[in-house]
Amino acid sequence: MPGAERLVRQIQLAAKTPDSRLTDIVIGKVSSISPLKIKLDKLELSENFLELSCLCKKKEIELPGFTNPVQLWRGLKVGDTVRMLKLSNGQRYYVLEREGDLD
Repeated sequence: MPGAERLVRQIQLAAKTPDSRLTDIVIGKVSSISPLKIKLDKLELSENFLELSCLCKKKEIELPGFTNPVQLWRGLKVGDTVRMLKLSNGQRYYVLEREGDLD
């Protein structure tokens, strides 16, 4: 699973850093989708600073007997609250998941 492997790599990278202030879990709010922007307190992060886990991307599968793909979960939308892993002293943010319903 590529998303899980990426998360493990990011956590391993963070663990090598002796300063614990460089890694933290933070909460943000999606302020724009295209281009992707997430507001974190007074700071608005652009997609250059963000990496999305597979849980934050739209996921559909095709099932026998169904004419259209079945949506497992939707992607991000404006107003979503997300949990992020802050890395590299705030230079990268790994968007772990969104809070609330998984519709």
